[in-house]
Amino acid sequence: VAVEAIHQLRTEMPDLQLVVAGEGPHLSSLQRHAHDLALDDRVRLLGLHPPEEIASLLTASDLGISCHGNDEFWRLCFPSKVVEALAAGLPVISSRTHTIERYLDDSVLFFFRPGDVDGFVDQVRTVRRRPELVEAKRKAAAIRLAELNWDREKTKLLEILSRVANS
Repeated sequence: VAVEAIHQLRTEMPDLQLVVAGEGPHLSSLQRHAHDLALDDRVRLLGLHPPEEIASLLTASDLGISCHGNDEFWRLCFPSKVVEALAAGLPVISSRTHTIERYLDDSVLFFFRPGDVDGFVDQVRTVRRRPELVEAKRKAAAIRLAELNWDREKTKLLEILSRVANS
């Protein structure tokens, strides 16, 4: 989805780049697809990075993305990269899935339907053209992330476990 978006926006936003840090089974096909679309100079695959380097990669970015699917696995998954990007103060474009929406809503994220390249492209345009909306979502994200901290969530988890153990 992101590579297709870069391809669609290549003339409109000649400075737009996709930087992917990490590994996975689809990395080689992603690289091949970028090459087939003549985007070798616009799509950079950095490979695996130590956790302590992620903050500097995020600081060098303008946007966080999560283009995950909506199958049974992804419907229940919550990609930590979404929270990492939000914590770094980045606007985030994410697939709209059940679990993501359970914790983060439209006040925080720029959503698109999983697999919808045009929807993703529209959100990239929105991020570029609406700095006031980006700032509003940054502020909302800071508030929401403070609510989702481990100390609060740990207390909730222990309460649930206690109820289950006592029933």
